[in-house]
Amino acid sequence: MTVYVDAGCDSLARLCAYYEQENDRLSVANTHLTNTMSKKEQEKKSLPCAWWELLATLIAGLLLGGVTIFLTTRKKWKKVF
Repeated sequence: MTVYVDAGCDSLARLCAYYEQENDRLSVANTHLTNTMSKKEQEKKSLPCAWWELLATLIAGLLLGGVTIFLTTRKKWKKVF
């Protein structure tokens, strides 16, 4: 992305230079962070680990669904008996 600024004031020119340097600094930091994260994610995620996470999520969902059904139907059954 390119931004063109025509400045007639020294403070505005300094501000433009500051934001240009800040943009360059953040761009380098973002590139470094992206490279670091992708390497760590590749090392971290292995196939067996992903299956255990999937299984744990499934079990948690089933338990939460069962508890929710129990709590909502319990009130109806108290009215019947």
